[in-house]
Amino acid sequence: MKKHAVVRTPSTPFNAALLEPGREREAARAIAERYRETQELSCGQARELSDWHLSFANAILHRDAGALRYLANGLNDVAKAVFSEVTGVALPQHRRDTWNTLREWAGISPAEEAVRIAQHRLEVERRAMQAKFENPAQAEAWVESQLDAGFTRISEQGREVFLVNEQGLGHNLSVKGSHLAKARPFIVAAVNLRQAQMQVEAERPQPTIDELFTMDA
Repeated sequence: MKKHAVVRTPSTPFNAALLEPGREREAARAIAERYRETQELSCGQARELSDWHLSFANAILHRDAGALRYLANGLNDVAKAVFSEVTGVALPQHRRDTWNTLREWAGISPAEEAVRIAQHRLEVERRAMQAKFENPAQAEAWVESQLDAGFTRISEQGREVFLVNEQGLGHNLSVKGSHLAKARPFIVAAVNLRQAQMQVEAERPQPTIDELFTMDA
């Protein structure tokens, strides 16, 4: 089990008034300095203010959870402590819980997180396609054309897997040695991403009648 570092924070509290609108540059400098000073106190060694400290500060000010994802790796207790002090948001110890807290703080919905995960999975399968096909771009284009044509579901029937449309019609991805079987991991990943994107779109607030008229004006 990892032993957590002893974090020593400055004796004076962080000035939360700096987070008010219009004071972004001043706030960024103050947060970066807070991070530097907390590091210095915690490790007992002098630290100079760096671009890393400023990047951390700007990520907080812009609620950029992606830029702060490293806070969930369990290796930077100082940064976690400073984040919590500045934002008032306590970060759990466990990686998944920490990331979920960061995601919620940044306003990233579960559906949007599902898109991020699906995009990563698709990129992994895209790289794997390079070794399976002489023309992987052509294979990928075919998959996209099928998704656009409404084949956006994966159906398992016994030991066979199919790419199907709403009527259940489609392509058998389980024929041994076929191009579709070789592309199946990529196809499944592409379908999962398309479904995740559709869910985000379905959850997006629809404009009111007044807003529609305003857009048409």
